Parts: sequence; C-alpha cells; structure tokens
Amino acid sequence: MTEKNEFLMQFEKQIENWNTEIKKMEAEWEKAQADAKIQYEESLKQMREERDKAQKKFRELQEASDLAWDDMRKGTEDMWNVMQASFNSALSRFK
Repeated sequence: MTEKNEFLMQFEKQIENWNTEIKKMEAEWEKAQADAKIQYEESLKQMREERDKAQKKFRELQEASDLAWDDMRKGTEDMWNVMQASFNSALSRFK
C-alpha cells in the first residue's frame, strides 16, 4: 500500500468517526430543552462545517497525482490538525 493510500484511509476513517459523533450529537439535540437546543445546533453546525471541509480535501487528495500529492501532504496534515481541534472543541462543550 502506498503512503498516499494509507494517508487517505486514515483521513476517511476520521471523517467516518466525525459522522458518528455528529449523529450522536443530533440524537442528544432531539432530547434537549429549547435553550440547550440552540447551543447544540451551534456546535453541530461547526462540526458539520469541519467535516465538510475534510470531505472536500479528501476528494482533492484522491484526485491528486503522485507529484501533487507530495506537495499537498504537509499542508493537508497542518489543515487536518486545525480541523480536528475545532471539531473537538465543538464536541467538548457537550461531554
């Protein structure tokens, strides 16, 4: 397996984990009181935005040539860390 394929598999697995967390938050949102629903919705919006950014980047990486992949990897790793921190921040408000 190539380094690119390994990286993409890890990237995809993280997106799947985020989808799972979003579904859990949506279930909690359904049970929440009206005032808490606003906070849940704000966090869910942030989580969805980060997930959507990750999915877009994932598609770009899938389509990248091997040469472009080498150039994109470092920037992608940095971006990934920022998105992970933002997602975790939104999630932590309700744990």
